[in-house]
Amino acid sequence: MNDYHKSIIKGIAEIVCLHYGLPESSLKMKSRKQSIREPRQIVFYFARKYIGQYVTLSEIGGVYGKDHATVTHSAKLVNQLIDLYPDFAKSIMQIDANICVFLEGVSVTRDANVKDILKSLINKYGAIKVS
Repeated sequence: MNDYHKSIIKGIAEIVCLHYGLPESSLKMKSRKQSIREPRQIVFYFARKYIGQYVTLSEIGGVYGKDHATVTHSAKLVNQLIDLYPDFAKSIMQIDANICVFLEGVSVTRDANVKDILKSLINKYGAIKVS
């Protein structure tokens, strides 16, 4: 996986972690607590959605020490939760909107640092909404 794709995953993770009030580094923990597991699964869901056609599922999972099966399971689980719980679906839509704004910024400034892009987009659009 190249640095560009890795930066996309890291940016997605930053947005998800901001939504959940967690540091991005917590996603690397081996914890199975829901408070850690769920955001990590959501990161895998969005990474697969947005860059799954460019990188393998093993590469996506490898960023956080997980394998392809975990990424596949995460995507299926998040889809099920979206169908079952309207509040969860609303959170996913909020996160997705913020990721879209982030990806617009990345496409314009492909070599820029992810955190710098996030900060500039937050300042410009006030895009990140933590609930």
